[in-house]
Amino acid sequence: MSKAAPIALLAAQAPTASVTGPWVEISNYTGNGHLLLNAATPASGQTLDVKLQHSRDAGVSDAAADAGMAFTQVGNATANGFQSLAINVDGLKAYVRTVSTIAGGSTALPHSVELYGKVAR
Repeated sequence: MSKAAPIALLAAQAPTASVTGPWVEISNYTGNGHLLLNAATPASGQTLDVKLQHSRDAGVSDAAADAGMAFTQVGNATANGFQSLAINVDGLKAYVRTVSTIAGGSTALPHSVELYGKVAR
């Protein structure tokens, strides 16, 4: 039996520039899950793009590669800072990280990303 469990891929923070999250091992997760983005509304003209990267060994010999999963761009006028992506964890390599690109200003832009999925027993 498996149990649903959240894991922070990018802990809540308020960066003023683009940020790459730490590598997080997900090899004990299996099946379907959700990526959740929780972001404040950006300042006028500011945008936030968040994508997922993966690697077999946290970038040691297997370079980071885009996992083909990205949230819709968050902007001041769109008010879409809370988003969910349905994913299948089995299609990912053992380590994942987020890459958040902030453009159009230097105002702090609080956001976080979590993975909710099933932990194999």
